[in-house]
Amino acid sequence: FDVAVVGRDGKGYAWIDHLSDDDDDNDEGNQPKQLRLLDVCALARETDFHQMVNDIGDEDDSDDEDEDDLSPEEVLARSRRELASTIERAFDENHTIDNLVLELNTLKFAENLDFHDIRAVAVPTILSRVSDTKSLAAIVKRWGGVLQKFSKHVDDQIDLLNVLVEHCHHNEPHTKIFAQILLQFFEADICAEAGFVKWQAQMEKGKYKDIASRFVTWLQEAEEESDEEESESD
Repeated sequence: FDVAVVGRDGKGYAWIDHLSDDDDDNDEGNQPKQLRLLDVCALARETDFHQMVNDIGDEDDSDDEDEDDLSPEEVLARSRRELASTIERAFDENHTIDNLVLELNTLKFAENLDFHDIRAVAVPTILSRVSDTKSLAAIVKRWGGVLQKFSKHVDDQIDLLNVLVEHCHHNEPHTKIFAQILLQFFEADICAEAGFVKWQAQMEKGKYKDIASRFVTWLQEAEEESDEEESESD
């Protein structure tokens, strides 16, 4: 490049119009300068554009490197935080159960999670809105359908109840209403009697098993009484 024309840091070539008529000779001194300026500006814009693309690519590479630096446990914790944020947003925006379930399923596939991860997040997040037995009934009535959607089979219900125990283990106020939570889960069809019975049989000894045993006994006695009443009516 001619440094005298484009400057020390410039890039460009002088354009000479050999096809111009002689009548345009008066403009000959101005046109090349104008065109050279346009060429340099265009080249500058093109350079800036390519630099911008490269910068974006560098940012993407940086994100990939950050992802690679995370341990599997850290990736899982981040994904579960996203699940919790999704549920909290549904609370705030009053989403329908079906919409929330769709969002959680979408996250499950996007983050390579499983249904246990959803239950592990949904139970404590939903119960975080519970302060007493009165609010418990209202919250389970409004949002229990989410737990029901992800606990259709007995093994799923056992997993959900184990998540509940783990949650209550770290939440003393909810430990105090553990029996009431079990009752609400039963009445909301989140967990069936078969699920409670099998879960209780597998539990380790302790205060939660004691409460679960009394609850299962109450369920079985209530069922027997119901059967007797039906027999008498027949």
